[in-house]
Amino acid sequence: MHSVGAARLVERVIELGNSVIADTVQFAEEHMDLAVA
Repeated sequence: MHSVGAARLVERVIELGNSVIADTVQFAEEHMDLAVA
Protein backbone atom coordinates (compact mmCIF):
# COMPACT_ATOMS: atom_id res chain seq x y z
CA MET A 1 0.00 0.00 0.00
CA HIS A 2 1.28 3.42 -0.92
CA SER A 3 -1.50 5.33 0.80
CA VAL A 4 0.83 7.31 3.07
CA GLY A 5 2.99 8.50 0.17
CA ALA A 6 -0.08 9.31 -1.89
CA ALA A 7 -1.64 11.27 0.97
CA ARG A 8 1.54 13.30 1.41
CA LEU A 9 1.69 13.99 -2.31
CA VAL A 10 -1.93 15.12 -2.35
CA GLU A 11 -1.33 17.36 0.66
CA ARG A 12 1.66 18.95 -1.08
CA VAL A 13 -0.30 19.54 -4.28
CA ILE A 14 -3.14 21.11 -2.28
CA GLU A 15 -0.69 23.36 -0.44
CA LEU A 16 0.87 24.50 -3.71
CA GLY A 17 -2.56 25.04 -5.25
CA ASN A 18 -3.75 27.10 -2.31
CA SER A 19 -0.57 29.17 -2.44
CA VAL A 20 -1.05 29.90 -6.15
CA ILE A 21 -4.71 30.81 -5.59
CA ALA A 22 -3.83 33.10 -2.68
CA ASP A 23 -1.12 34.83 -4.73
CA THR A 24 -3.49 35.24 -7.68
CA VAL A 25 -6.25 36.69 -5.51
CA GLN A 26 -3.80 39.08 -3.82
CA PHE A 27 -2.46 40.18 -7.21
CA ALA A 28 -5.97 40.75 -8.52
CA GLU A 29 -6.96 42.76 -5.47
CA GLU A 30 -3.83 44.89 -5.72
CA HIS A 31 -3.92 45.55 -9.45
CA MET A 32 -7.61 45.52 -10.33
CA ASP A 33 -10.25 46.86 -7.99
CA LEU A 34 -12.07 43.52 -7.82
CA ALA A 35 -14.50 42.38 -5.18
CA VAL A 36 -14.44 38.61 -4.95
CA ALA A 37 -17.80 37.35 -3.78
